Amino acid sequence: MTFAVGPTDPVPDATVKVVGAWPMRATRGGTVRQRLRAFVVVGVVLVVAVAATGLISVSYVRDRGDEITELTTVRNDLNQFGEAIRGTRSDVDQSIFAGQGVVQLTQVEALQASQALITVISSTLGDAQAQRVPVSVHSQINGLTPELSTFLTEAGRLLNLAYTNLSAATAALPAFHKMGDEVITGLHATLASVELLVVEARDRSSHTLRTTATVLVGMLVLTIFLLGLCASVIGRSLRRTLRTLSDVARSIARGDLGARAVVTSSDELGTLGHAINDMAGDLQVLVEQMETTAQRDGFGSQLSEALEMADTEAEALSVIERAMASISTTIPMEILLADSSKAHLACAASNPISGAPGCPVESPFSCVAVRRGNPVVFDDSEALNACPKLRGRPAGPISAVCVPVTFMGRALGVLHSTGPIGATPAAESASRLTSLATQAGARIGTVRSFERSQLQATTDGLTGLRNRRTVEIEVRALLNEGAQLMLVMADLDHFKLLND
Repeated sequence: MTFAVGPTDPVPDATVKVVGAWPMRATRGGTVRQRLRAFVVVGVVLVVAVAATGLISVSYVRDRGDEITELTTVRNDLNQFGEAIRGTRSDVDQSIFAGQGVVQLTQVEALQASQALITVISSTLGDAQAQRVPVSVHSQINGLTPELSTFLTEAGRLLNLAYTNLSAATAALPAFHKMGDEVITGLHATLASVELLVVEARDRSSHTLRTTATVLVGMLVLTIFLLGLCASVIGRSLRRTLRTLSDVARSIARGDLGARAVVTSSDELGTLGHAINDMAGDLQVLVEQMETTAQRDGFGSQLSEALEMADTEAEALSVIERAMASISTTIPMEILLADSSKAHLACAASNPISGAPGCPVESPFSCVAVRRGNPVVFDDSEALNACPKLRGRPAGPISAVCVPVTFMGRALGVLHSTGPIGATPAAESASRLTSLATQAGARIGTVRSFERSQLQATTDGLTGLRNRRTVEIEVRALLNEGAQLMLVMADLDHFKLLND
């Protein structure tokens, strides 16, 4: 199969070699987004737990406050109840004093005052019984009811008796006072129990406040600690990974294009690591391609400068032979050039180290590369579409590269190189062969054109003899050198007929 190879053929991708690698620790717990989401969830859970604890604590403290309020209300009611008992007993005494004429108090006034106190007693006792207090207090309050009922009944009887039978009322007064003392004694016992409960309730409330404050502060500290710990773990993981990527990027920026990060995670930072590795690989391939191009361009530049200093075709062919050896010391190659008739090709230069492959092509038209005007590559001389001139070589089956040598669109010859089957020159060597053929054709064509112009300027076009101007220049030079010379002049009769 035939392939066209030119100077613009792409350079194959170079093999990427990892010179150094930085291990990037695997990110556990999902992607960065998932870890941040988990951090937010933990924070919300902790805040909710703190808020719930606070609400429960506030409710508990409020219950303790309600308990103190209810006990205080009961205590105040009982104190008011005691004052009403004393007032009732005082009203009875006043009624007896009124019957004795000591004070001015009518029976109606006494009954009204007594009724008001009874109302107060009933109201305060009912309020005390309605409060949510311990059962023991309720039992004590309920225990006052029989004695209180007897006391109030006796108070009403004595109030009436003081105005109707003063002596009987006076006689019953000590028993009445004793009855009031018993009610007040029971009331004091109840008040003592309530007071103790108030003190205990206040102590419990103070303890609850301290415990609540301690729990809330502890929860807040624990929340801050856990959130800080989560943030520290996530931040340390991110910093470690970013530091690794930063080291890799810094090494790449310093020119170590083989630096790589060993990415073992699949999160966003892992994707970034892969991107940096891909970038480093692309840069390495690009730099190697640029180095290859620079080397090829360097060869072309050196060849161009060398050919510019060749003033004759022989000097140009000498440069071409040295360029062949520079391209390869193992690949046989030769350059075949056409003669002045442009009908015959002959070997003009060959590789001074590996020699010439000996192409038998005789004319430019017989060369496939010259006819096509493009470089051609033959992988196997025995292939069906291989050049027939490759068969029957002494070395046996071969591969070949043929590059036409042209000047201003005109074929001057062909650059021919051979090698083992399937071992065609690499892209760089093929590119150098193309560059050699192109520049060789340009220089040889230029030299030949210059020599042709110089020949036309110094000789007669018909006879090939030196013309008058050339003779004058050469004679002047001889005279200036003081050389001896002889001038022979001849005339041909009827020379115009020969010219015609």
